[in-house]
Amino acid sequence: MMNQEIFKLNLEVEDVSLYLLCYGLANTGNSISFSDILSVWNGDRKSMEKSIGTLEALNILSVHEAEKKENTVYYLNPLEKWKI
Repeated sequence: MMNQEIFKLNLEVEDVSLYLLCYGLANTGNSISFSDILSVWNGDRKSMEKSIGTLEALNILSVHEAEKKENTVYYLNPLEKWKI
């Protein structure tokens, strides 16, 4: 279930968009990989990487596996683990 708390954090639009994209990928049973996110991201790669960094810093998004950047797989943490 998507956590509505994401809308109360005063994050940048891109950061919230990234969360929603990740949630959408996870909700369909797909992995949340760097390359999958990039394939549906409307902005440039640099803005996506910035938003990934923001969500990682808040522990909303965590790295599950990382061999090469394009193969990095993420997962969404439950609200209890968020640093808000």
